[in-house]
Formats: sequence, structure tokens, C-alpha cells
Amino acid sequence: MNKKYVFIPILMLLGLFLASCTSTSNNPVTPAAVGSIFVSSTPASAQIWLDGANTGKFTPDSVTNVNVGSHTVMLKLTNYLNDSVTVNVQEGLQTTLNRTLVSDKSITTYGPIKIWESADPSASDPSGIVLKSGQAASIGISTYGPVDIYYSSTGFVVATAFGLHNNTGRKTSFSVGSSLNLTDGVSSPLATNSWVTEVLDTQANYFFLFDADSHYSKMIITGNGGGTPGNPAWITVQWLYNNKANDTRF
Repeated sequence: MNKKYVFIPILMLLGLFLASCTSTSNNPVTPAAVGSIFVSSTPASAQIWLDGANTGKFTPDSVTNVNVGSHTVMLKLTNYLNDSVTVNVQEGLQTTLNRTLVSDKSITTYGPIKIWESADPSASDPSGIVLKSGQAASIGISTYGPVDIYYSSTGFVVATAFGLHNNTGRKTSFSVGSSLNLTDGVSSPLATNSWVTEVLDTQANYFFLFDADSHYSKMIITGNGGGTPGNPAWITVQWLYNNKANDTRF
């Protein structure tokens, strides 16, 4: 066989290869069009999430190499509501976001509510309170279950319901504050073993409470009366209830 015929297929394959290389070099892959997003927030140090993924960055900072188009930016910071916004990224441009975060503090105000010191109250003169619902409640054997605190007929104190009816009541502890202004914005200290089990009904300052559901309240005695034969003692109380468990803010 003539050797020149052997080289013909090889030359053809080489030509195809060179043509392919030439075609690729003349038509390079077009990179994706990208832009960037600069994000700041008040307060700062919020986590920056992009399209449901944590970028690992915190405000203020930039997220780069973001594909052109619509994207969702979410900011996350402890004690603040998640903040979500949709942005449109344009090629080669930086989109700027300045966000003000909203506190997730949730406080409900209850009272004034009157409770009596009678030992076995009826529905008309309840001695206990359910802090989370803002309701006065009887501390009778069949109704003490949801009670957090009650007005004791012994010593005239506001006391934890724990210990009522064979220690099956709800346990609440107290810490006296330093002011008469219930709405002064002062947060509760963290509940510790040093917190007490009762507060005198003559206490003028507000006091903090920590209940069996791990919620903090801030209460003040706003009035009192009774205490004569046939007329049981009573007090009125008002309180702030923090709806978020283990949150000391008020």
C-alpha cells in the first residue's frame, strides 16, 4: 500500500481539529452578566441573605458577582424582625440598599385588675391572676391550675401560685425594681435563684416576674382597700407581659 494514502486520513483529522480550535478561539464563551448589591442597616451587623442563602456577610457590606435580574435580599438580626426586599441587579452596576430594622419586641399591657385576699374565693372575688391572658382567676381546688400569682390571705403578699394544693401550681418568682414608673423602658434582670417567692402588698415600686412558661412580666400595685371584717383586703395591679419567651426587654 502506498504510504501517501495512509497520511491522507491523518491530515483530514488534523484539519478538522485545527478548524475546531479556530472556531472556538473566534467564539469564546460569554461570561454571565453580573452586578453587585451594597447593603447597610440600622442597626448594623445584620446577616445578609440572598435568595434564601446566607452570604456569610453582615451589614454594611457588598455582595458581588450577582447575576443580573431580580433577587431577594433578607436581613436577619437577633431581637429584630426579618427584613426582606426584592432588588433588580443590573450589569456592571451596584444596587444600594439602606434598611431600618423593626424590633420584634412584643409587649401587652394588662390591668388595672382587682384581686382579693380571701382564702377560698368565688368567681366574684378571685384572688389569682393568669399573667399571659390578663385574667383574674379563682384559686379554688378546681381552678388554680392556670394561676401564676395570687394575693395571699397570710401576710397580705403577692405570691407565686406554686405551693397551692400540694405544690402543683405554677411557679413564679419576683424581683423588685427601682422605680414607680411602669413604662420607664427598663428591662428585667435575668431571673436567678436570688429572686423571691412573694412581694409585700405595700410595695410601691414595680416588680419583675418570671413565670412557668419562661415569660417575663413587669407589674405594679396601683391601689388597695378592704381588710375589715366581712370586707376582704384587695389590691389592683397593672402589668406589662412580654409575649416572647426569655425576653427581658420592656
